[in-house]
Amino acid sequence: MHLTNSRSTLALAIAAAATLLAAATPLAATNVTYTATGTFSTTVVSGTDTFKLAGQPFSISVVASESAVPVKSGKTYAEYNKLKMTGTVQSGLVPTPTTLSSGATSVELAYGNPAYDVFALFAPVKILNIQFNITAVIKAPTGTITTNKILPFTAPVTLTSSMTTVTYTYTTNGVTNSTTLTIASGTLSTTTSGQKPIAQLHSSPSLFAYNAAPALVASRQSIFSI
Repeated sequence: MHLTNSRSTLALAIAAAATLLAAATPLAATNVTYTATGTFSTTVVSGTDTFKLAGQPFSISVVASESAVPVKSGKTYAEYNKLKMTGTVQSGLVPTPTTLSSGATSVELAYGNPAYDVFALFAPVKILNIQFNITAVIKAPTGTITTNKILPFTAPVTLTSSMTTVTYTYTTNGVTNSTTLTIASGTLSTTTSGQKPIAQLHSSPSLFAYNAAPALVASRQSIFSI
Protein backbone atom coordinates (compact mmCIF):
# COMPACT_ATOMS: atom_id res chain seq x y z
CA MET A 1 0.00 0.00 0.00
CA HIS A 2 2.81 2.36 0.90
CA LEU A 3 4.56 1.58 -2.41
CA THR A 4 1.37 2.35 -4.37
CA ASN A 5 0.95 5.70 -2.63
CA SER A 6 4.58 6.56 -3.33
CA ARG A 7 4.13 5.81 -7.02
CA SER A 8 0.98 7.94 -7.17
CA THR A 9 2.72 10.81 -5.43
CA LEU A 10 5.69 10.54 -7.81
CA ALA A 11 3.39 10.54 -10.85
CA LEU A 12 1.59 13.64 -9.61
CA ALA A 13 4.89 15.39 -8.94
CA ILE A 14 6.16 14.63 -12.45
CA ALA A 15 2.91 15.89 -13.99
CA ALA A 16 3.06 19.08 -11.95
CA ALA A 17 6.70 19.66 -12.90
CA ALA A 18 5.90 19.16 -16.57
CA THR A 19 3.06 21.69 -16.35
CA LEU A 20 5.31 24.26 -14.67
CA LEU A 21 8.07 23.69 -17.23
CA ALA A 22 5.66 24.22 -20.13
CA ALA A 23 4.43 27.44 -18.55
CA ALA A 24 7.99 28.63 -17.98
CA THR A 25 9.09 28.01 -21.61
CA PRO A 26 6.25 29.20 -23.85
CA LEU A 27 6.51 28.75 -27.59
CA ALA A 28 7.39 31.79 -29.65
CA ALA A 29 5.03 33.08 -32.29
CA THR A 30 4.55 31.32 -35.62
CA ASN A 31 6.86 32.00 -38.55
CA VAL A 32 5.38 33.07 -41.87
CA THR A 33 7.39 32.25 -45.00
CA TYR A 34 6.72 34.32 -48.12
CA THR A 35 7.75 32.34 -51.21
CA ALA A 36 7.85 33.67 -54.76
CA THR A 37 8.66 31.45 -57.73
CA GLY A 38 8.36 32.18 -61.42
CA THR A 39 10.01 33.35 -64.62
CA PHE A 40 11.06 36.86 -65.59
CA SER A 41 9.60 38.44 -68.71
CA THR A 42 11.80 38.43 -71.80
CA THR A 43 11.29 42.17 -72.32
CA VAL A 44 13.39 44.52 -70.16
CA VAL A 45 11.44 47.50 -68.77
CA SER A 46 14.48 49.75 -68.30
CA GLY A 47 18.26 49.60 -68.11
CA THR A 48 20.69 47.07 -69.52
CA ASP A 49 20.14 43.51 -68.35
CA THR A 50 23.86 42.92 -67.83
CA PHE A 51 23.36 39.63 -66.01
CA LYS A 52 20.81 38.27 -68.50
CA LEU A 53 17.97 37.55 -66.08
CA ALA A 54 15.20 38.24 -68.61
CA GLY A 55 13.32 35.07 -69.48
CA GLN A 56 15.03 33.12 -66.66
CA PRO A 57 13.47 31.32 -63.63
CA PHE A 58 13.87 32.38 -60.00
CA SER A 59 12.77 31.35 -56.52
CA ILE A 60 13.04 33.28 -53.23
CA SER A 61 11.74 32.81 -49.68
CA VAL A 62 11.58 35.33 -46.83
CA VAL A 63 10.89 34.27 -43.22
CA ALA A 64 9.24 36.60 -40.68
CA SER A 65 7.79 36.03 -37.22
CA GLU A 66 4.18 36.91 -36.48
CA SER A 67 5.51 38.62 -33.34
CA ALA A 68 7.83 40.91 -35.33
CA VAL A 69 7.58 44.62 -34.56
CA PRO A 70 7.55 46.94 -37.59
CA VAL A 71 10.25 49.57 -37.94
CA LYS A 72 7.79 51.84 -39.72
CA SER A 73 4.01 51.63 -39.86
CA GLY A 74 0.75 53.43 -40.49
CA LYS A 75 -2.88 52.46 -40.29
CA THR A 76 -2.76 50.34 -43.44
CA TYR A 77 0.95 49.58 -43.97
CA ALA A 78 4.05 48.41 -42.14
CA GLU A 79 7.72 47.73 -42.83
CA TYR A 80 9.71 44.90 -41.22
CA ASN A 81 13.48 44.60 -41.49
CA LYS A 82 16.39 42.26 -40.68
CA LEU A 83 14.54 39.32 -42.22
CA LYS A 84 16.22 36.22 -43.65
CA MET A 85 15.92 35.75 -47.41
CA THR A 86 17.22 32.80 -49.43
CA GLY A 87 16.74 31.83 -53.03
CA THR A 88 18.16 31.13 -56.47
CA VAL A 89 18.11 32.90 -59.81
CA GLN A 90 19.20 31.66 -63.20
CA SER A 91 21.40 33.88 -65.36
CA GLY A 92 21.85 33.49 -69.08
CA LEU A 93 25.60 33.94 -68.51
CA VAL A 94 26.18 30.74 -66.54
CA PRO A 95 24.71 27.21 -66.74
CA THR A 96 23.94 26.78 -63.03
CA PRO A 97 21.59 28.83 -60.76
CA THR A 98 23.08 31.54 -58.57
CA THR A 99 22.35 31.31 -54.84
CA LEU A 100 20.92 34.38 -53.09
CA SER A 101 21.09 35.03 -49.35
CA SER A 102 20.52 38.08 -47.16
CA GLY A 103 19.88 38.60 -43.47
CA ALA A 104 19.08 42.28 -44.00
CA THR A 105 15.92 41.94 -46.08
CA SER A 106 13.00 44.31 -45.56
CA VAL A 107 9.36 43.62 -46.39
CA GLU A 108 6.55 46.14 -46.67
CA LEU A 109 2.86 45.22 -46.54
CA ALA A 110 0.06 47.59 -47.52
CA TYR A 111 -3.68 47.31 -47.95
CA GLY A 112 -6.63 49.68 -48.20
CA ASN A 113 -6.14 50.71 -51.81
CA PRO A 114 -9.40 49.83 -53.61
CA ALA A 115 -7.48 48.58 -56.66
CA TYR A 116 -4.81 46.33 -55.10
CA ASP A 117 -2.76 45.40 -52.03
CA VAL A 118 1.05 45.70 -52.05
CA PHE A 119 3.86 43.34 -51.09
CA ALA A 120 7.30 44.94 -51.47
CA LEU A 121 10.72 43.45 -50.82
CA PHE A 122 14.16 45.10 -50.46
CA ALA A 123 17.24 42.86 -50.23
CA PRO A 124 20.99 43.59 -50.38
CA VAL A 125 22.94 40.54 -51.58
CA LYS A 126 26.58 39.93 -52.47
CA ILE A 127 27.49 37.93 -55.57
CA LEU A 128 31.13 37.60 -56.70
CA ASN A 129 32.03 40.35 -54.19
CA ILE A 130 29.62 42.78 -55.84
CA GLN A 131 26.74 44.17 -53.78
CA PHE A 132 23.38 44.03 -55.51
CA ASN A 133 20.31 45.77 -54.17
CA ILE A 134 17.09 44.04 -55.18
CA THR A 135 13.72 45.76 -55.03
CA ALA A 136 10.52 43.90 -55.90
CA VAL A 137 7.01 45.38 -55.85
CA ILE A 138 3.99 43.12 -56.31
CA LYS A 139 0.42 44.31 -56.63
CA ALA A 140 -1.86 41.65 -55.16
CA PRO A 141 -5.64 41.38 -55.53
CA THR A 142 -7.56 43.42 -52.96
CA GLY A 143 -8.22 41.33 -49.87
CA THR A 144 -4.99 39.31 -50.10
CA ILE A 145 -3.51 41.38 -47.26
CA THR A 146 -5.97 42.33 -44.51
CA THR A 147 -3.63 43.69 -41.84
CA ASN A 148 -0.26 45.38 -41.52
CA LYS A 149 0.92 42.55 -39.25
CA ILE A 150 2.91 39.49 -40.32
CA LEU A 151 0.19 36.96 -41.16
CA PRO A 152 -0.48 34.51 -44.02
CA PHE A 153 -2.18 35.80 -47.17
CA THR A 154 -5.84 34.97 -47.62
CA ALA A 155 -4.90 33.22 -50.89
CA PRO A 156 -1.83 32.68 -53.12
CA VAL A 157 -1.10 35.46 -55.61
CA THR A 158 -0.70 34.72 -59.32
CA LEU A 159 2.17 36.82 -60.70
CA THR A 160 1.95 38.54 -64.09
CA SER A 161 3.92 41.24 -65.89
CA SER A 162 1.21 43.86 -65.33
CA MET A 163 1.37 43.61 -61.54
CA THR A 164 5.10 43.13 -60.83
CA THR A 165 8.42 44.97 -61.10
CA VAL A 166 11.83 43.70 -60.00
CA THR A 167 14.86 46.02 -60.05
CA TYR A 168 18.46 45.05 -59.42
CA THR A 169 21.07 47.76 -58.87
CA TYR A 170 24.85 47.53 -58.50
CA THR A 171 27.85 49.84 -58.68
CA THR A 172 31.16 49.16 -60.44
CA ASN A 173 34.01 51.61 -61.02
CA GLY A 174 31.90 54.35 -59.47
CA VAL A 175 29.06 53.85 -61.95
CA THR A 176 25.63 52.70 -60.72
CA ASN A 177 23.69 50.39 -63.02
CA SER A 178 19.98 49.69 -62.60
CA THR A 179 17.79 47.20 -64.48
CA THR A 180 14.04 46.72 -64.10
CA LEU A 181 12.19 43.59 -65.18
CA THR A 182 8.70 42.21 -64.75
CA ILE A 183 7.59 38.67 -63.90
CA ALA A 184 5.94 36.87 -66.81
CA SER A 185 4.39 34.13 -64.67
CA GLY A 186 4.68 32.72 -61.18
CA THR A 187 3.17 32.53 -57.71
CA LEU A 188 3.62 34.37 -54.40
CA SER A 189 2.35 32.31 -51.48
CA THR A 190 2.65 32.02 -47.70
CA THR A 191 3.19 29.08 -45.36
CA THR A 192 3.45 28.90 -41.57
CA SER A 193 5.62 26.95 -39.15
CA GLY A 194 6.21 26.90 -35.40
CA GLN A 195 9.35 28.30 -33.77
CA LYS A 196 11.57 26.83 -31.07
CA PRO A 197 10.77 27.52 -27.40
CA ILE A 198 11.96 30.96 -26.35
CA ALA A 199 14.59 29.44 -24.02
CA GLN A 200 16.17 27.69 -27.02
CA LEU A 201 15.99 30.80 -29.19
CA HIS A 202 18.03 32.74 -26.66
CA SER A 203 20.90 30.29 -27.01
CA SER A 204 20.76 30.03 -30.82
CA PRO A 205 23.24 31.90 -33.02
CA SER A 206 21.88 34.89 -34.89
CA LEU A 207 20.61 34.28 -38.41
CA PHE A 208 21.39 37.81 -39.47
CA ALA A 209 25.11 37.68 -40.13
CA TYR A 210 25.03 40.15 -43.03
CA ASN A 211 23.80 43.69 -42.48
CA ALA A 212 23.12 46.35 -45.09
CA ALA A 213 25.32 49.41 -45.07
CA PRO A 214 23.74 52.24 -43.02
CA ALA A 215 23.98 54.56 -46.03
CA LEU A 216 21.92 52.13 -48.11
CA VAL A 217 19.22 51.90 -45.47
CA ALA A 218 19.13 55.67 -45.01
CA SER A 219 18.96 56.38 -48.72
CA ARG A 220 16.13 53.97 -49.62
CA GLN A 221 12.81 55.76 -49.52
CA SER A 222 9.71 53.83 -48.57
CA ILE A 223 7.38 53.25 -51.50
CA PHE A 224 4.54 54.26 -49.23
CA SER A 225 5.98 57.73 -48.54
CA ILE A 226 6.32 58.67 -52.21
